[in-house]
Amino acid sequence: MKRTPLDWGLLYAKTLTDFALVMLAFLLAYGIKFKVGLLGRAFFNTEFGMIYPQAQIEPYIRVVGLVGAVSLVTFYMSGVYGLFRGALANLTESVKVVRGMSLTVLWLMAFGFIYKPFPGSRYVMFYFWLIGIGLLVLSRWFYGRLYLWLHRHGKGNLTALILGDTVLATELGSRIVNMPHLGYRLLGFMSDQPMASVPYTLRHHYRHVGPPAQLAEFLNAHRVDVVVLSDVQMPSENLMALCRQYGARLMVAADINYFYFSLDRLDDIPVLTLKDYPLDESRHRWVKRGLDLVLLLVLFPVILPLIGLLYMVLLWVEGKPVLYAQERLGKDEKPFHLLKFRTMTRDAENVTGPVYVAENDTRITRLGLWLRKTSLDELPQFFNVLQGDMSLVGPRPEREHFYKLFESDLPMFRQRLRVQPGITGWAQIHGRSGLTRRTDEKLLYDLYYINQWSWLLDVKILLKTIGVVLSQQEAY
Repeated sequence: MKRTPLDWGLLYAKTLTDFALVMLAFLLAYGIKFKVGLLGRAFFNTEFGMIYPQAQIEPYIRVVGLVGAVSLVTFYMSGVYGLFRGALANLTESVKVVRGMSLTVLWLMAFGFIYKPFPGSRYVMFYFWLIGIGLLVLSRWFYGRLYLWLHRHGKGNLTALILGDTVLATELGSRIVNMPHLGYRLLGFMSDQPMASVPYTLRHHYRHVGPPAQLAEFLNAHRVDVVVLSDVQMPSENLMALCRQYGARLMVAADINYFYFSLDRLDDIPVLTLKDYPLDESRHRWVKRGLDLVLLLVLFPVILPLIGLLYMVLLWVEGKPVLYAQERLGKDEKPFHLLKFRTMTRDAENVTGPVYVAENDTRITRLGLWLRKTSLDELPQFFNVLQGDMSLVGPRPEREHFYKLFESDLPMFRQRLRVQPGITGWAQIHGRSGLTRRTDEKLLYDLYYINQWSWLLDVKILLKTIGVVLSQQEAY
């Protein structure tokens, strides 16, 4: 994806900001190591911290510009100045910043080992690393908010025209109008006839601008930055020539889930090859299990007292049973009992049978609604993770009833059982309870996760989950 003028402007601003923040972090690191005692004596009248009279700031000032320049080069080599898009853009960029700062410190320590006059105290370098990461990640958060604000107010957006009236065309239009961070403004749809039924997500944005035969006139009359072809059956003999003539970028949308495939070549012919699932390899499964156990070791001292407190409150308010165990299907269709705090009335499905929860569901108790909105009802599932039936991250486990219900219309639905189910997942950070009823959409998110798994993706999903839970959007 090419950068827009707004992308270039923010890139230059980030580069200048990074240069200033890195130098500030370097000088602050010097101050924390050698001069923090002066603050204690000046402001608090205490002897906290040591003062090193022999450690003067002049050597650090002399090399601070070099430190800034080395950092920018290293950041560029580490991908810090890449183009980040999508739900995890800020997290991905922050990971790149950590990598860039780590390599910068290693380069400077190696340089200090060779060039002895370089003031490279190990403590200063450690403080420099910590402060630098903090300042740079904070600046990324600021620029991320600024970028989103600018796009929401139509600043720097690329104008997009969609050719076709297919389901894929409506999906493209929905993404453009509902995801301002993508940086596009929808001009309209060009097809032989207006759509007979406009999707709900496009009800305020759909505009039919004419048939494809009028494309040249439309390109001549309007500034069109991007033409998106959503229907490969549409005549396209002159399409490339027209786009080049009027300076529009042509995109061809593929009606295929790209994450299933890798791009290969058969001689000089490009072909798509169905990829293996990363978690089919035992080494990847061991990495994932190791990550689960390490995080459980860190989280249990906080989670166990909270589980005990919630158990006592529920026992007092709602009575027994406090815990709810329901059979779900795990990896390789192995059944297990999913644990949750009970949030509904006793025997809630005696009349309705197996059904998904709905908004304003009368079966949910008052305390249960709060537990569901905060996701605290899911805490007992950490014991499922400890037992090995679940992972922290993965597709949410379903009952056998729903697999039988959906597999005729969604043949790939049982592919979710190729990996361990999770407490949270790629689908959950894109939509919570509301996504449960959009099974086809949820399946696409789950299949993306299964095909694209990496330990770093798990970490990003866990971090993103915190913000999703705190927002309480679509939680019921």
